[in-house]
Amino acid sequence: RQTVSRLPWRDDEGILGHYTGQVNERRQPHGSGALIYESGAARTSIWQNGTPVRFWIPGEKKKKKNSSGGSKKQMSSSNRNFDRSTFLPHLDLGDVGTTRDII
Repeated sequence: RQTVSRLPWRDDEGILGHYTGQVNERRQPHGSGALIYESGAARTSIWQNGTPVRFWIPGEKKKKKNSSGGSKKQMSSSNRNFDRSTFLPHLDLGDVGTTRDII
């Protein structure tokens, strides 16, 4: 897969941001990547043909299945539906980040 940096992209609500991550042959977000909005908020997701399909934590590896076919590591209920979240657990709303916090 090809990767891009700062590709202008609108989310499903029409809000403009810049996408960094994997793309398909049509240059649509496809694979892991982040959409960074002008406000500084970020949506880290697994994308499919330009649409986010699930929350993604940078650095996460594919989950291995156990013998019963389920995932070895279950996500907690508070982590399941992070459609519009960032992975910066050490920051709270209103905190000022540093250059280490840039995705």
